[in-house]
Amino acid sequence: MSTINFSTASITANVKSEIGKLSAQLHEAESVALTGLAVSSPSDAPEVWPQVDKLLAGINDQGVYQDNADAATTLMATADDTLNAIGDVMSRVLEISITMATETVSAEDRAAAAIEVAVLQEELVALSNTSINGRYVFGGTDYGTPPYDATGTYSGTSVAATIQVADGQS
Repeated sequence: MSTINFSTASITANVKSEIGKLSAQLHEAESVALTGLAVSSPSDAPEVWPQVDKLLAGINDQGVYQDNADAATTLMATADDTLNAIGDVMSRVLEISITMATETVSAEDRAAAAIEVAVLQEELVALSNTSINGRYVFGGTDYGTPPYDATGTYSGTSVAATIQVADGQS
């Protein structure tokens, strides 16, 4: 039978090596617990890194999509408010039209009504040329040019404007 002799130095070296390994594992576990990240660099899990890279790119895209969604929400709210104001102006025009449709209205009253209608037309053109951050709300995809001239003639595009708010969604 042969005997194996272990020296105190070799046992101590083995114990220190194991303590070092356990310390590294503990440090890694603490890092994961504190940061919530099991993978913090490509060398931690090279087979997973392409997925992590894709997720990081998706996070950046989400910021852009959120900005776009905020812009679209603001644009639609402005369009809604403007259309409500246009409806109010048109109601006033209808009211004037009905009032002026009787034979009892004098020529002076009709002249005053005509002046008011002209002012209301200017107001309608101004409302129809509402813009937000340099973008005309009712110009279609022609963002930089007022869509209506002083007579109310439309010169925008008939192409509906879109804003991308998610991958494949506008």
